[in-house]
Order: sequence, then C-alpha cells, then structure tokens
Amino acid sequence: MPLRDKGFQTLSVPMPYYDHFLSYRQEPVSPGTINTFAIDTGRGLMYVVGSFGLYEPETSPGVAAWDGYHWRALGSTGLNGDFFAAVVHNGDLYVGGKFTIGGTEDDTLTLARWDGKQWDPVRTNFSGSIRTLLSFDGNLYAGGEFTSVQDTTLRNLARWKGEEWCADGG
Repeated sequence: MPLRDKGFQTLSVPMPYYDHFLSYRQEPVSPGTINTFAIDTGRGLMYVVGSFGLYEPETSPGVAAWDGYHWRALGSTGLNGDFFAAVVHNGDLYVGGKFTIGGTEDDTLTLARWDGKQWDPVRTNFSGSIRTLLSFDGNLYAGGEFTSVQDTTLRNLARWKGEEWCADGG
C-alpha cells in the first residue's frame, strides 16, 4: 500500500542550483555537511540540519529552511554546535545534537524546539548527544549516544511522555 494511502503526504520542492559562470551566488549554503532533513507539510517547508551556514548575515549555522523558492535562517538567536537530528512533532521543529543557543557554552543543549518564531531550549539533560529523532503515533522519540536523561537510566533510546522521558517497551 503506498504511503499516501496510509495518510502520509509527499512534498516536492525544487532545489536551487549553482552556476559557476554567474557572478551572483545562487548557492545558499556554505560548504559543510547536511546530516538530515525534516519536512513540515503544514508550513510547506523542508528543514536541513548539519554543519554548514547560509550566505546571509547573522544566520544560525547548521539549521535552515527551504520554502521551495528561498533558503532562510531560523531566528536571529544563533545556534552553535553540532546538529545531527531533526523532526517536525506537533507542528514544531525539534533539532538534536550538542549545541548552544546564543553562544553561551556554559549551557550546552541536546534538544531545542523551533515554534516558527523562536528557538526554545528543551532542558532535558541527556548524558550524551541525540543522533536521531522520530515523531510517531503522537510520541517524540530520541535516539543517540546517551545512557541517561535527567536521573533516569535510558540507554540510547527515549520516549517523551509529555512531562518526562521514559524507556520505550520497558
């Protein structure tokens, strides 16, 4: 059965190209790595995360949105660090990795939420980094290189219950 028949939507967006003979740069992202994509069908956006920057002033390196015509940065508060995971969950973008918001290295995060207007840190104290995120059946799942979240032992896989992280499946 095709995914469309199971309620999934497909989103097709044209990607920009780079013409080496033009003096105007049409390539929006600097050299680097894209680690993953997340599709927001409600807003018509494709998010990319990794280790790159946009060729715009005051952008957040490592996270960008493509609306089918233009690349754009998400917010003016700078994200700095390593981004490995992204997912749209309950209408918001979540990114995972090891990073800071606004350049305060004293407050290293593993998860942040973009609500369409601003970045909010998700203060969860993972013991390592998040490498993948999944939104499934109303739940947010995080996988990666960690052994605990808060004071709970969770080895590399955790499910958000709305107020706390727990092991999935016991």
